[in-house]
Amino acid sequence: MRLHVGQGGIFLAAVTDDATRALVQARIRAGLADLEWLDLSLTGDDPLSEAARIREARGTSEAIFAADLRGLDEKRERRALVNLNTRREYVPDKHVLLLIWCRPGQLRHVSDTAKDFWSFRTDVARFGVMPDHAGKGTSLPAVMEKELAEARAALVRARNTRNPAPSLLPSLQFRLAELLSDAGRPDEALEHYLPAVDAYRRLDDKRNLGAVLGNIGLIYSARGEPDQALKYLEEALATYREIGYQQGVASDLGNIGLIYSDKGEPDKALRYLEEALAIHREIGYQRGVASALGNIGNIYIVKGEPDKALK
Repeated sequence: MRLHVGQGGIFLAAVTDDATRALVQARIRAGLADLEWLDLSLTGDDPLSEAARIREARGTSEAIFAADLRGLDEKRERRALVNLNTRREYVPDKHVLLLIWCRPGQLRHVSDTAKDFWSFRTDVARFGVMPDHAGKGTSLPAVMEKELAEARAALVRARNTRNPAPSLLPSLQFRLAELLSDAGRPDEALEHYLPAVDAYRRLDDKRNLGAVLGNIGLIYSARGEPDQALKYLEEALATYREIGYQQGVASDLGNIGLIYSDKGEPDKALRYLEEALAIHREIGYQRGVASALGNIGNIYIVKGEPDKALK
């Protein structure tokens, strides 16, 4: 997870347990030791307003504000997300650097309830379950365990069904793999994604094939295997180009661009991101436009060209 400090930004960190959060927080604080770390109280369920008030009152020039949404009930969570959506301009206007802790499942709520805020995100990171001393993962939230159990049971039933529909097994493998990935179990996710790839190839289902290939690429990217990630993402991109699915093309172009940025190839990254931006504009997908612009700006900052970043 990369934090670019300066003009402010929104970072979402999905963690499955407190041990993972503590480790991630320690690493972030160690890497940005010159910045003040301020945990928000969320008493008003309005993290951006609270951060802006503290920043102005204390004259804090460089600080990371952290808000934890994981313990909020459904009503408070929705109120916080609505506030984030309506106050999103505080990020560029007041240069607020906000880190939001959430559960993996809450990422969907953020993207659904706070769509404009979500489009402002600078980075999203999912962190897996931390192993304990016995080498076993700490338990997942009950709702996630339930979803996983139901997905596993559905897959078993389908495998025991005589002559199931050809698309049934890969669709269930796809669903289970997504849940496992959200739960921080990438190796298990791959065990189900890879058979789904083979099935979708046989079915010539290019739309789902592209989606699975892209998800596999993102897993390898998160694992620090950029070359393997690019292999799958490039195939996903070619698959989407073949069927003319422009939103998928733009998404894969953006992900490939970010990987090249991580590899230290900013000019190549920009070529992919600028093509992604052009497609998002062409199809009128404003969240994609905002995301691509933000990523392009971050690369120019890293390149030492702040004027182009502000543009």
